[in-house]
Parts: sequence; structure tokens; C-alpha cells
Amino acid sequence: MDTSQIPPLTLPSGGTIEFVDLDDLTGADVHAMRRTIAQADTGGETTNKLFIEAMRIGIKTWDIGYLADPRTPEANPAAWKRLKARDLRALEQALEPLLDLVRPPKEASVDDTEPGSPTRPASE
Repeated sequence: MDTSQIPPLTLPSGGTIEFVDLDDLTGADVHAMRRTIAQADTGGETTNKLFIEAMRIGIKTWDIGYLADPRTPEANPAAWKRLKARDLRALEQALEPLLDLVRPPKEASVDDTEPGSPTRPASE
């Protein structure tokens, strides 16, 4: 599987979304998402802002029949407010690879068994 591409998404309502190629994103895109992260979060606002910015950056095209305004969040920042709840949740889940770009790298431990993990110490 090509990890630089988020596969097209068919929403529970039947609409479809295509995403940008992650390899086409720039440092400015990553920094735009990071700027949404607040030091003191109240009521999940950081998460909401991060997802909204990820939608703006990550959605290439969409076809969602029930939306009166067909523009994507890049051209219509409030578009997400009109999505049905199950469609929004599916979209948020699909955007996880994009959000991984702003998360701190996972610290490796000797318990990791994934490729690239540190080698276990030899027995004494």
C-alpha cells in the first residue's frame, strides 16, 4: 500500500471524498496544523481546530449531494458544519495519516518489535 496516499472515501451517506497526496504537502501545511494546537485546551477546541485545518489542507475534491454549497473546506471553511455526524466521523478517521505528520515521533523502547526499533540488549 502506498502510505503517501489516503484512499478515496465513500461516506455513510454515499458521498465521496478524494484527498491530496501526502507527498505534496509542505512544511507550511504542517505548521498550519501545528498552529491550531493550544497549550491550554478547553472543551476539545484544539482537536476541533486541528481537524478543521486538516480538512482544509487534505481534501482535494468531494461530492456530497446534500450540501447546498459544493465547495470543499479550502474554499468554504464552514463546510464541515453541514456534514452529517456519521460522515464527519468517517472523514476524521480517514484524515489520521495527515494528522500523523504533526504528532511527535513515537519514542522507541526495547519492547518494540517493529522494523526500525532498537535492538534488544544481549543477555549477560
